[in-house]
Amino acid sequence: MSNNDGAIPFKRNPDQNIMLRLSARQVHIDTPAQMFHRERAFYQCLVPNHTEANVQMPQCYLRKFTPDGKKLLAFSSNQRNVMVYDYAGACAGQALYLNGDENVKAKLFDCFFKPTFSILVAHNGENLNRECNLFTSESRYAIVASSAQVEDANNMYDLFQNNESISNPRFFPENYTFYTVGLMSGMVKDFYALKCDKIILSHNQGLSLCNKILAVFSVQNQTIHLLRVEDGIFIHLQDIGRFCYPDDGIMHLQNQTLDVVGIESTDYSHQPFFEKWYCT
Repeated sequence: MSNNDGAIPFKRNPDQNIMLRLSARQVHIDTPAQMFHRERAFYQCLVPNHTEANVQMPQCYLRKFTPDGKKLLAFSSNQRNVMVYDYAGACAGQALYLNGDENVKAKLFDCFFKPTFSILVAHNGENLNRECNLFTSESRYAIVASSAQVEDANNMYDLFQNNESISNPRFFPENYTFYTVGLMSGMVKDFYALKCDKIILSHNQGLSLCNKILAVFSVQNQTIHLLRVEDGIFIHLQDIGRFCYPDDGIMHLQNQTLDVVGIESTDYSHQPFFEKWYCT
């Protein structure tokens, strides 16, 4: 039927047979843009033959799998502990159905996920953000973050650390701590703290990890903190904010001191705000 007749053109649906799709995946060569689309379409042929709902789970917040799919990260109900489970595979619960166990819902989670360790991470009244976590590319370390509201934030130089710090009544300053947790050792490897700041942790909005470079965006100070995660250790690289390079602040300070007339080089009372490194 031609399109000139005004009829709807016939569109053939792709083959749903799994054998045909396996054969097509072997012989067809896709462009880089179509490769992932074909892989996703292939798994449409795989339909589970059984679904179990309302399975009993431990009192925790299940977060996500590691990139290699071997471990599951979770947070305790008090949001201070990090819990890690080993994934036993898709066939781990098959024995329960073959044996005709009547209490399947209570035992199914323990069959698939074996507890590896539970470690206390957050201290000093801080709580872990259960929606914030990152994994290194080799699935060896997990990066989690905790926060606590600042009790006494009346110091102006703590709230306004540079001339670009913002004052927003909706943003309450908090103390943040970032941890690296070893998924193999079950220990906290290192931590990095940012005091009296505002960072959006939900859904990793204020964090970004590319290979070994971790970027933390400070909304309060309009600064991007760049850290290198080397074997679970945080190595501070630089801060991109008012200045892009470490020596820009020194050059700016020298020029500003020469331009000010009648003020000695050791008197900086003419500056409304100044960086913390300036006071040290």
